[in-house]
Amino acid sequence: MKVSLMLLLVVGLLVFPGNATSLAKKRRLTWIFLTTGTGGSEFTKPELEKMQGEHLENFKRLFGLKKLIAAGPLRDPGKTKRGIVVLVSTNKNEVLESFKPDPYVQNHVLNVEPTTIEVQFGSIGATEIDPEGGIEENRLVIYNPQASATRDALRLHQSHLLDGQRAGLAFFATSTAKAAPFAAVALLRGTNDAAINEWVANDPLVKSGAWVATSIPQWLGKGFLGK
Repeated sequence: MKVSLMLLLVVGLLVFPGNATSLAKKRRLTWIFLTTGTGGSEFTKPELEKMQGEHLENFKRLFGLKKLIAAGPLRDPGKTKRGIVVLVSTNKNEVLESFKPDPYVQNHVLNVEPTTIEVQFGSIGATEIDPEGGIEENRLVIYNPQASATRDALRLHQSHLLDGQRAGLAFFATSTAKAAPFAAVALLRGTNDAAINEWVANDPLVKSGAWVATSIPQWLGKGFLGK
């Protein structure tokens, strides 16, 4: 079943003032891609609507427990990835336990694909978010490993991150596992694709062929990535 983008858009509104979480550099977190599962076609529309409500309530529960940092939908051209979730815990059992009340996950409408990440740049905070402010479109860049990186490329990459603010870079994190499905992820404010794509293409790790980068639309609560 293809989960509707509009159903997932609500998730971007789950962050409210007074419950902000700011990310410190080098902090480890769990990044989750919610992907399309094999279930869904066997349920009626009312049943799916009930699941949707319980799915969102679980996010609210996790946020209230200060276990959830961020969640929001994305538009994957391959129609496999449906959304992202960022959790505080990096314990695999705790991560999986977090989704036990989620009927979308338990009925295989959505799959949970967690990866431990380490924050290299930026922060995510919700102190200035207006609950009535709606959502805003940003860009998620997924970096996939392609070849071994040279020391020079790694060193120049660190400097390149500092230059990313001109393209709207708000958050950048790398995977901590060699066998992870991606090397790094970045969130950039806004939809200035020309500036974003230029910055991504000029990353020394991309230019050297060590990484291949893909930019896709992603939504979070308005102001969630700062200004």
